[in-house]
Amino acid sequence: MSSAPTVLLGRSTASSAARVESLGLYRAALWVLLAANLLVGWGVQWDIQWHVQIGRDSFWIPPHLMTYAGVTIAVLISFGVLACDTLRHLVAGRLPAGTTRIFRLTGTPGFHLAAWGIALTVLAAPIDDLWHRLFGLDVTLWSPPHLLGLFGVAINTLACLLIAREAYPATSWARYVGVVAAASLFYGSLAVALRPSGRLAYLAGAGSTPIRSWARFSCRWRSSPRRASPAGVPRRSWC
Repeated sequence: MSSAPTVLLGRSTASSAARVESLGLYRAALWVLLAANLLVGWGVQWDIQWHVQIGRDSFWIPPHLMTYAGVTIAVLISFGVLACDTLRHLVAGRLPAGTTRIFRLTGTPGFHLAAWGIALTVLAAPIDDLWHRLFGLDVTLWSPPHLLGLFGVAINTLACLLIAREAYPATSWARYVGVVAAASLFYGSLAVALRPSGRLAYLAGAGSTPIRSWARFSCRWRSSPRRASPAGVPRRSWC
C-alpha cells in the first residue's frame, strides 16, 4: 500500500528537480541572448557607417563579422535550449511543464519565438549576398534581405520579453531588468529599421507631398492642349 505514494513522491521530486534545472538554463540563456542581440545592434550600426564612409568591399568586413558573431550566438542559444528541452521530453516521455512542441522540437513559447526569429536572420544572409551580386550596392537600408534580417532580430529581442517572464517570478528584480533590457533592444531594432523613413520625410516633405502631387497634376491638366478654353476666356495657369 505504501509503494504508490512513494512512487508518486519520487516522480514529484524528479519533476521539481527538472523544473529547477530548466529555470537555471532559461535564465542563463536569457542573459546570453540579450548580450548577443546587443552585439548584433552594435554590428549593424557599425555596418551602416562602414557602407556610408567606405563602401562594401567584401562580405567579410569587420561590421559583418561582429553582426554575425552575435547572430551565431543567438542561434546556438535559441536552438540549443530547444534541443535540451526536446531531449528532456524524449527521456521523460512527457512534455516538460510550460513547453510546447513545434516541428518536433520541444520548448517554451519564448524560445520557440527566439529560434524561429533568428532563423529568419540567418536566411537573410545568403539572400543579401546574392542581392548585392545581382543589383550592386543598396542606396537604402530598405532592401528585402535587410528588412528580413532586421525583422528576425526584432522577433528574437521580442522573444526575450517572453523568456524573462517564463524564467523569473513576477516580483523578481531580475525579471524587471530583463524585460526592460529586451524592450530597449526591441525598440532599437525598430529604430534602425525605420531610420530611412525620417530621411525620406525630411527630403520629400511628408506633410506637403499630397498637396504637391495634386498641384502638379492640376497644372498638367490645365496646360493640356486637349482641354479647350471657352471662347473669349483666356486660359490661366498657376504652374
